Amino acid sequence: MSPVGVCHVGDGPTRPSIDTIMETVVSFVSAGLFFLIMNHRELKALVKQLDQRTNLEKSQVESGLARTLALEFFLLVPASVALVVLMLPLILRMPYAGPLNTLARGPVEDRLALRTVLGIASYGFPFAALRERVGRALGGLFTTPAQADAPEPSHHVAVRRND
Repeated sequence: MSPVGVCHVGDGPTRPSIDTIMETVVSFVSAGLFFLIMNHRELKALVKQLDQRTNLEKSQVESGLARTLALEFFLLVPASVALVVLMLPLILRMPYAGPLNTLARGPVEDRLALRTVLGIASYGFPFAALRERVGRALGGLFTTPAQADAPEPSHHVAVRRND
């Protein structure tokens, strides 16, 4: 029995089926659409006339909001989706993946729904981790002026002593 989404051509190497390609495209498109929804305020600020922008919006646009959104949309979101798509075979082998396996092997509507959910989930993770890391590497390109003034969040758990 062939793995999900792989078609065999004679005895030669396997290649993705057209269904698998379309399902992968759905993952990328759903992540992109979710990006647009989640960033609607920033996108509105970009298309407003200068005299229509608030002071915060003016500051964000002057600080490179367009570059930030372009980098996120064209680099980080696709990288995040690619990571999830590449991990999908492993995810489907996990013991708790029964319902996901059912969807992955179901009719085309189920598979497309699964890939849509995976695309949206990939926007949250690993996208958030990628955004934070790349933002640090690029020297704060992803910080708004308000975030730049805020203290850096701690990833360590505070331990309270009862001395």
